Amino acid sequence: YPSQVDINAIISENLELFDDLIERKHIEFEIDLVGDNLGWIDENHLRIGVRNLIHNAIKFSESDSKVLITVQPDEDSILIEISDSGAGMTQEMIDSIRKKEVQKSKEGTEGEMGTGLGLSLSLGLLEKNSCILSIESKLGKGTTFRIWVPKFTSELS
Repeated sequence: YPSQVDINAIISENLELFDDLIERKHIEFEIDLVGDNLGWIDENHLRIGVRNLIHNAIKFSESDSKVLITVQPDEDSILIEISDSGAGMTQEMIDSIRKKEVQKSKEGTEGEMGTGLGLSLSLGLLEKNSCILSIESKLGKGTTFRIWVPKFTSELS
């Protein structure tokens, strides 16, 4: 059910959920929210997707590292970029996620565990909302997720 969604608020809300984990791992978050970013998307789907990507950035980052989140509009969409310098993924892992295959849960840098469902589920929800996605990653160097969310326009309401 797409509606007008304040993407900046979704990012901020999700970061607050992980305050304790961010503090415990001493991860610095650099946030660059450029402008008023109103997307046309199912709010719960965006919330789930962003939450999972932020959690994974924290989970697979070493203590005392940095995660960068940028949100900026372009002509037809809002770009959300989440980059970490953590564990990274192989191309085979990326391909498996893109195929929506259940992943074998990988342990985070401090033993954090998951279900192996998060990335595939999150990316699937975002794609159902006409989002365009890209994943760049190198083992041991980190991962960047880019999500282009359709921009809200007055014609959509």
